Amino acid sequence: MFQSIVALSYSNAIAPKAATVLVAAPEGAGCEATTVQVYPTTRSCGDVENDLKKSGRTVADFGGVPMTQEAGASRHLLLPAPGTGCVVVAVGLALNQ
Repeated sequence: MFQSIVALSYSNAIAPKAATVLVAAPEGAGCEATTVQVYPTTRSCGDVENDLKKSGRTVADFGGVPMTQEAGASRHLLLPAPGTGCVVVAVGLALNQ
């Protein structure tokens, strides 16, 4: 089992900082892993959701907190932040890699 947390910096002023947690475990000749990326943005959750729906769809609404899923890829939980911002929690899987 492997676990790591990484702090990320982007040149994008809308979401300049993020963190990713990676958890992986050996499986046969490869490994299986999950990633959780958390990044705050100054954009509203509605704007982020509209962009994410261009390559996926909204799959759930948890009391006003939407979750989207990209086609065959990661899921995004969109948490409203104080003010007009949004915190995006993106969860991805890598199986038999």
